[in-house]
Formats: sequence, structure tokens, C-alpha cells
Amino acid sequence: HNLPIVGAVVALALVSALAALLLQRNRLLRHQTDALSKTMRFNETLFQSIPTPLFYKDVDGRYLGVNKGFEDFFGAESSDLVGKTVYDISPPELAEIYAGQDRDLLQQGGQQHYETQVRRPSGELRDVVFDKAVFIDPKYARAYHMRGLVHEKQGDDQAALADFNRAIDLNPEYGAAFYSRA
Repeated sequence: HNLPIVGAVVALALVSALAALLLQRNRLLRHQTDALSKTMRFNETLFQSIPTPLFYKDVDGRYLGVNKGFEDFFGAESSDLVGKTVYDISPPELAEIYAGQDRDLLQQGGQQHYETQVRRPSGELRDVVFDKAVFIDPKYARAYHMRGLVHEKQGDDQAALADFNRAIDLNPEYGAAFYSRA
């Protein structure tokens, strides 16, 4: 006769313990989210406050973000630059230099330092130094596929195949890498 009551008490204790664990997990997640948000705000503030023109791009060479220094240098708002490539904002002869350097950087990885020129909106040609670094998310299949295409274009079939295989390992549903590998 006491068995149903004991069972109900045990069930209630389990539900209470589970609720306490969920509350604790929720507090931890909230704390982690707040810390991440704070770090992101700090990084964005730092990025925007550096007077040197700074930018970051995706593997297709499209600007994902620019800082205030970049906006000032090119006389354009971030919203007019994000999503564009060097071919959209620079003269063709200079854009080809920048895009070539980007291809080399994606293919080699690491960091890159080179001197070239940039044409300002006023028409003035300025000598500049580019310092770039590549970051490929190790879980981003498309980045490996794109780098594989660069290797393939440069005749390095072994490196291309390795990147295509890595893309497929990361995302077995990524058809473009299968097609490129064929």
C-alpha cells in the first residue's frame, strides 16, 4: 500500500533534482553567453578604434567587415563595402594584384606581407603595406573546397585532392567537393 506513495515521492525527488540541474545549466549558459557577448563587444570596439584601415573577407574575397579607418580611407560607409570584392572598389589593375595576393595567401596559409599601391576615391595613388593572415575554421568544409580549387588551378593536384577530401570528411553532403575531386 505504501509502494505507490514511495514511487510518487521518488518521482517527485527526481523531477526536483532534474529541475535544479536545468536551472544550474541555464545559469551557466547565461553566464557564458554574457561573457561571450562582452568579449565580442570589446573586440568590435578595439577593431573600430584602430585608425589603420582594417578588413576581413570570406574565402570568395568578399568583405565581411571593415573598420572606421577603412571607411575613412575609401570614403565609403561599411554598408557600401561589405559584400563587395576588390574588383568592386578598386581599379582592375590594382584589384588583380590584391586578388592574386589573396589567392596566394589562401593557398599557402599563414601570414603575408607585401607593398603595393591603393587608389583613393580622390584619384590619389598611395603606397601601402598589407599585412594579412588567413584563418580557416577547421570545421568549415567550404573553405577547404575553395582552397582546393586554388591548389588545382596552380597545378598542385595532390594538395587539391587533400583539401577536397578534408571538405568531404567535414561535410559528407558537400557535393561540390565530390565533383571537384572527380
